[in-house]
Amino acid sequence: MTPSAPRRPPRLIGSFGLQGSGSTWVYNVIHAVLETTGVRIARFFANDLTHENILRIRGADVVLVKAHEPSAALLAICLFAGAPVIVTVRDPRDAVVSLMERFGHSFQEAADEVRNSARYLMRLVADCPVWVLRYEDDFMETAATVSKIATHVGVEISDQVADAIFQAHAKGEVVQRIGRFIQEGRMGDDNPRLQFDAASHWHPNHVGDGLVGKYAKKLTADQIMAVEIAGRDFMERFGYVPLTSGLPSGYAIDFGPSGCVNRSVAHGFFRPEISGGAGVMWARTATATVDYPLAGAASWARGTVDLAFAPAFRHGTGEVEVAVEICGRMIAVLRSGSTGEDGVRLSFALERDEVPADGNLELVFRTRNAGSAAALGLSHDDRKLAVGIRRLAVEYGV
Repeated sequence: MTPSAPRRPPRLIGSFGLQGSGSTWVYNVIHAVLETTGVRIARFFANDLTHENILRIRGADVVLVKAHEPSAALLAICLFAGAPVIVTVRDPRDAVVSLMERFGHSFQEAADEVRNSARYLMRLVADCPVWVLRYEDDFMETAATVSKIATHVGVEISDQVADAIFQAHAKGEVVQRIGRFIQEGRMGDDNPRLQFDAASHWHPNHVGDGLVGKYAKKLTADQIMAVEIAGRDFMERFGYVPLTSGLPSGYAIDFGPSGCVNRSVAHGFFRPEISGGAGVMWARTATATVDYPLAGAASWARGTVDLAFAPAFRHGTGEVEVAVEICGRMIAVLRSGSTGEDGVRLSFALERDEVPADGNLELVFRTRNAGSAAALGLSHDDRKLAVGIRRLAVEYGV
């Protein structure tokens, strides 16, 4: 029996981008370009390739994938397949405002989504050949972009076809199309964040005002600082100028739910919550860190850090230990059962040779043998917790 020749695998095309950067417009334009060739197209949103998505590509000649947080596996597949990839970017501060305005996100929800997307996209552009489109360059406002997209994905189209595709994806046309989708029942309009058309991925309220720099009037100074700290590398890579270079002297980071900067600087912690009547972020991993980026040069720095003790730490034996360091210097070793207090305030002072040249003060928590309140019968909380951080305040100067 002669084995049959394996079927040629479908071509892969990636349309990835930051939220609010025009990635859905590019995704739909690519699809319209591909439709002119008569090929069989499988298209979907997927940050990773699941078994369900793999089943959907059967019989397709081309697979078009849209994502905001393309996984390492998806990145590897794009590399191995030599896939043409288009990445759309936008000033992350405006991207946060866009999510808040169009889909009703809270600031923290929007900042989290944009921060995560920026992190994945930075990894993508570092390892994979891509074509980057900046929202601020008005690429959605010219038919020439359609022709360039067609060339990038390997399709030849005439100027007339490019113009027709461009006109079909003009802002007014897209708004009307979304309205028809709602009337036809293809999506509701009660929750723009969760409602969308399955094929095009247009949401209600998807088309925003397109304003550049609106974050300056929409976000507070703390919110702007939080986005800039979290997206510093992304902003530098794509030419967005931050208003601040770090945290000013005397600034205190609040690690409760109402804090803005906390999730941009804390790594290895649970989300902010209220415990004991005050905000806290509990250390989640054996080694958890907090960054305090200075806004300027410093020859000295001093500060205080307010910590909370978890119930299992307060009532447990001396087996649980937490070492606290600042810039490599040990400032405390805390042991469970040694105090009946709910927390402690630690102080530190750094001299000239102890302040890092890059201006980033790193606070490190190293936890050993953390236990849960559930294991001690204190509550139903089965998280293994020892300490959490409530507040970090730093003064510095030259």
